Amino acid sequence: MSEENVKKPSPKKKTFLILAVVGIIAVIIGGLYWRYVRTHISTDDAYVQGTIYPISFRVPGTVTRVLVKDNQLVEEGQALAELDPTDYEVAAKQARANLEQAKSRWESARLAVPLESDQTRARVDESRAGVGTFENNLAEAREQLRRLEEETRSQKALLDKAELDRDRFSKLYQQQAISRQQFDETATNYEVAASRYQGSLAAQQALKNTMASLGEQIKKARAQVDLAQTGEKVVSIKKQQLEAAKAELDLAEARLEQARLQLAYTRIMAPARGRITKKSLETGQRVQAGQPVLALVSLEEVWVAANYKETQLTRVKVGQKAKIEVDTFPGKKIRGRVESIMAGTGSAFSLFPPENATGNFVKIVQRIPVKIVLDKNQELPPLRIGMSVVPTILVED
Repeated sequence: MSEENVKKPSPKKKTFLILAVVGIIAVIIGGLYWRYVRTHISTDDAYVQGTIYPISFRVPGTVTRVLVKDNQLVEEGQALAELDPTDYEVAAKQARANLEQAKSRWESARLAVPLESDQTRARVDESRAGVGTFENNLAEAREQLRRLEEETRSQKALLDKAELDRDRFSKLYQQQAISRQQFDETATNYEVAASRYQGSLAAQQALKNTMASLGEQIKKARAQVDLAQTGEKVVSIKKQQLEAAKAELDLAEARLEQARLQLAYTRIMAPARGRITKKSLETGQRVQAGQPVLALVSLEEVWVAANYKETQLTRVKVGQKAKIEVDTFPGKKIRGRVESIMAGTGSAFSLFPPENATGNFVKIVQRIPVKIVLDKNQELPPLRIGMSVVPTILVED
């Protein structure tokens, strides 16, 4: 068959075929785009964030040394600047001296308590022993008095009998019924009985006087016991003085620790590894406590703060993967994942949050910050806080 006899397609068919192919390609591309839009949530309202440490002195003073420059990389614990420490060194020495004085007073009070307690106990025991001795002597005297009273009664009976004998023998003698010798014997017996009776009475009175003296001595000894027991109040006062001395010692220790801390605060140490920025500190400058003098930006851990529209977060969940493009490094893809979604919109936490219950209301799509952390096992470009990025979250279809 010759080429002339082959039937060529008409122009209409060619156009239809081209349109059909283009339509199929468009459908495929549209489907792919639709699938991409459903599974890739992007925003250009996103920035690199990190920890910024505002650096300031905790005590006022005059700057003597500035040890860093702007944008310098420093390590954690590295000294950044120093103040004149003279005043704080003097304060620390004074606090140390006050502490030694407080220790001395406390040690003296600590030794005084047991000493006073022992002395008081000894005086009380001695006084009580004296009371016991006098009470025993009084008890013995009472027993002696009882025996003397019995003896006196016996002597009185003998005296009465001797008096009767004397009177009876006197009558008999006058009647010459007895001899003179017999009469003199009865008279002598009466005199002896009377003398013994009077002696017994005198012994009773002497013993009563002794008992009265012992009673007075007992009262004095008991008064001595009461006086000695007042030493217990002195011991209580000494204990209170000891507690006061201990409180003064604790206060002096705290003041010394405070003085040491203030001396240490004359040096600023880097709280983390990072770069110095916003330095406004020079030697000789007078600074106040809490006055910002520089900032330290930690680049060890940075993240992305992406402000997505609320309508984009329908299927966004914590833990989903993300890819990040940095405007400064075109073509560089950084891997990350969603760590958290803020508990409110950005406007809700602004300085002047909207009050939609007043005035005219205009509905505005709100944005909610999403924190995206970067994977550790990848090589990161030199990111800086505030860099613009475009994160894309991969959500499930």
